[in-house]
Amino acid sequence: MPRHNPKGNNQHGDKNYPADDVLHAALVQYAKERLTVQMKLDRLREEYGCEIKPATLHNLQVKFDIKTVRRGQPPREEQAAAILEVVELDHAGFRGVKTTMATLALQGSLLPRDTVREVLRLYAPDKSLGRFPGAKNRRRDRTTLISVGPDEMHHADGWEKLGAQALMMGGVGIPAYGYTDQCSSKRLFIVVVPNDRLQDVIVHVHLDFIQYIGGISITHVVDKGTELGKALAVHGAIRALAAPDLDAERFPPFVQISSFKNTPAEGGWHWLRNFEGYNLHDAITAGRDRFNALDDIQFCLFYWIWPPIVQKALNEFSETWNIHAIRRQHLKANPSGYTPNHVYAAPRSLGLQHCKIPVSSEIVAALREEQELTREQALGFCSASFDEAARGAYEQIGSPETTRDNAWETFFTMLPVLRAFYNGRVPEKAYVFTI
Repeated sequence: MPRHNPKGNNQHGDKNYPADDVLHAALVQYAKERLTVQMKLDRLREEYGCEIKPATLHNLQVKFDIKTVRRGQPPREEQAAAILEVVELDHAGFRGVKTTMATLALQGSLLPRDTVREVLRLYAPDKSLGRFPGAKNRRRDRTTLISVGPDEMHHADGWEKLGAQALMMGGVGIPAYGYTDQCSSKRLFIVVVPNDRLQDVIVHVHLDFIQYIGGISITHVVDKGTELGKALAVHGAIRALAAPDLDAERFPPFVQISSFKNTPAEGGWHWLRNFEGYNLHDAITAGRDRFNALDDIQFCLFYWIWPPIVQKALNEFSETWNIHAIRRQHLKANPSGYTPNHVYAAPRSLGLQHCKIPVSSEIVAALREEQELTREQALGFCSASFDEAARGAYEQIGSPETTRDNAWETFFTMLPVLRAFYNGRVPEKAYVFTI
C-alpha cells in the first residue's frame, strides 16, 4: 500500500458500493430487464447512491458472472428447448416474443430476441399468426395520458375473468383486484380476493396496498363502482393526514371515471388474460363436471386449493410485465421503450420526478381498526378451522406439489380424507361467504 496514501483514496472520491450480495442481486435484476448500460448506471445511482463509470460496471458484471444476451449463452438446442417449455405452458397461445423473453428472464435465461422470434415462428406458427395485427378486432382509440412521474396517479380496478359468472361452477369464483402506476405502467399490486364487489373487502385491499408500497399517489383513479365508497373515504382521510398542504381542488385525492377511460388498469387485464388468464380458466373449469359447489366440503376445499395457484400466476404476470420493455411509441407522452421497473425506479434519468406521498404504518393500522370487518374476515378464503383440517388432509396424502395442471387431482385425493374427518358435520366457511 502506498506510504503517502494508506487509505487508497484518489481524485475520483470514495466508492461506497453496496454489499456484494445486494450488488449481485441488483445486476441480475437489471440483466433480466435488459437495461442499457446507461440505464444500469442510472438505477445504481438512484437505488444505491452508487456513482460508477461504464468500465467499472463492466468489471462488476464480469466479477459476478452476470449473463447477458451476448455472453454465456447455452447451445442453440438448449435455447430452443427452454423457449418451447414456455410455449408449451401457454395453452391459449397469446404470449408473444416480448412476454416469452420476459418469462425466460425470470427463469434466468437471457436469450436474444431473434432467437426467440425464430423458434416461435418455426415451432408455434399457429400461435404467432393468431397474434398478428388484423387477426382480431382492433382496440378503440385512446386519448393521450400525461404524467409528471411515478406515483402521481395510481389506477385501480377489479378483474372478474375468473369470477363466478365467468367460471359458471355453481357460484364459486376467484376475482382479483389490482393497482397500476400511470406513468411507468408498472403493475404495483395484484391480489386475489373472495369478493371484489364488497366494500369491506376493497377497503382492506386498499390498506394492504398502501402498507405494501409505503404511501399513496397524489391522485387515486378508479371507476364508478358502488363497492368503492369506504375505500375512497379512507383514501381521502389518509391524503388529508399525510399531505394536508396539498390543494384538494387542484390535486384531488381521488377521481372516479368510467371503466372505458380507466385504461391503465383496464388495459392491463387484457395482457393478464393472454399471459395466464385463459390457461387458468381452462384448468379450473376442467373440473366443472365433477365439482359440486352445493357440497360444503367441496366448496371450502375449492377455496383452499385454487386461490394460492391463481395468486402465484398473478405474481408471475406482474414480475414478467414489469421487466419487459414497453413498445416505443413516439406519440406517447409518458415514457416508452423502457421497462416499467426502470421508469418507476429511476424517473429522474427520464426528466420525471417521484410523487409518492409517504404514509406511516400507524395511520394504516388506525384506519384498519375502524373498519366493520377485520382483515381476516374480509380477505380470508377459508375459516381457520377448515384451514387446519385441510392442512392435515394434505399432509396425510403426502403433501404433493400442487400446480395449475394437477390441482383437481389433489382436490379429489383430499376430498375423501376430509369427508372422514368431518364425518357428516358441516365445515365452517370463510366469513365473507356467509354475509
